[in-house]
Amino acid sequence: MNIIDLYKRNRDYLIISILIFLGSFSLGYLLAGFLDILLAPLMREFKKSVIEEGITIISIFSHNLQAILLLYLGGLSLSIFTGLFLALNGLFMGYFATKVPVVDFILLVAPHGMFEIPGIIIAGVAGFRLSSFIIHFMGDLIRGPGSFTQKLKKSSDNNIREFKDSLLLFLIAVILILIAAIIEAEFTLTFYYMIKGF
Repeated sequence: MNIIDLYKRNRDYLIISILIFLGSFSLGYLLAGFLDILLAPLMREFKKSVIEEGITIISIFSHNLQAILLLYLGGLSLSIFTGLFLALNGLFMGYFATKVPVVDFILLVAPHGMFEIPGIIIAGVAGFRLSSFIIHFMGDLIRGPGSFTQKLKKSSDNNIREFKDSLLLFLIAVILILIAAIIEAEFTLTFYYMIKGF
């Protein structure tokens, strides 16, 4: 596995994912007052689940795994849902940033966020790459000479790397959110209270 080559092949999708996330984060932050009616119930539900279920590695990981699965499988919709889910994640995080003091937001998000946020963005890249694979695969089947079997083989040979890239990117996202879950469950709050105690 060559990470540099993987990055080069998917750089454009990475830029798109970052722009969608940061753009929606900015909107969530700037338009928080307008978004209250939509996102306040989600915020209450999130707080309620944290209080009732507690924060554990398993609960955080399973929640974030669902999120990145939606981002990846959104690629089956030709990335419409991948882009939408990515934007919603950024929007919610930007909205959350307005509900606590800036220092608290940084202390509560930074320790695990340095892994979780890249994991979310990379899952978006995986979804975009999955869409690219589907478009190119179907395009090869529709056009060009030869029987269906010949076109299927040619399409598979031409585009299998794209599919492998999408799976590899998703695996990287899973690893990142697992690391994030461990840090969030075992370290983030301790770090927060330690710093606030000074």
